[in-house]
Amino acid sequence: MSKPKIAIVHDWIYGGGAEKVVLEIHKLYPDAPIYTSFCSDEWRERLDNKVITGYLQRWPFSKIRRLLPLLRQWWFAKLDLSEFDIIISSSGNGEAKFVRKSRPDQLHICYCHTPTHLLAALRRIYQTTKFPPAMAGAPRLKNPSPTTEKTRF
Repeated sequence: MSKPKIAIVHDWIYGGGAEKVVLEIHKLYPDAPIYTSFCSDEWRERLDNKVITGYLQRWPFSKIRRLLPLLRQWWFAKLDLSEFDIIISSSGNGEAKFVRKSRPDQLHICYCHTPTHLLAALRRIYQTTKFPPAMAGAPRLKNPSPTTEKTRF
């Protein structure tokens, strides 16, 4: 049996906790290419130049990438990963989850980080918002976690 071909996929690689997870996955599979929508020069070097990016890496997209979630989702959905047997995605913002298996025998393993911090920060706003009468029965989240209350942007 031949060694499986592995691809690593991550939302974007700029600097933070999720990038450290990608680094550890890379250490486990050093030959695997790393597909991402954007990568800083520092992290590209830390990941042994195995990083593959697309048009979102280039100007003007590189400057406004955080404002373009639909383009990032589209970019990941269009990736051709058919040559790989195993796809390991690491996603905190949700874009990398849009990668698709192109063969029924492919295995997709997703390391899903905590929900995006922005959504956690907006939890209190959701709890105090007055909804239209048509949504009066919508469930409300109660007792936010202490970490949510401390999140600031």
